[in-house]
Amino acid sequence: MKARPLYRINKAMARRAVRVRDGDLCWICGEEVIEGLRQGHRRQATLDHIHERSRGGSDELHNLALAHAGCNAERSKTAFQRLLDMIERMVEGSNEP
Repeated sequence: MKARPLYRINKAMARRAVRVRDGDLCWICGEEVIEGLRQGHRRQATLDHIHERSRGGSDELHNLALAHAGCNAERSKTAFQRLLDMIERMVEGSNEP
């Protein structure tokens, strides 16, 4: 039986482990991540999947990094835009990336 990743068992513990490893810096913009800001604040600390789960990324600690909520959201928009572009190309019958 495969063990569940720490992220799935205890998100708070996983967040602490990643914060210690990453030195409280957002992996996207490189600025300090601030813990304890109100939910929805753009500089709130979040755990981000480096290799997106939707593209086969895991919940293992090596695939998690600290990010500002705003940076993470912008990155998600970019991923979503890539998906929309791919669907548009499929509809148009183009195989070009």
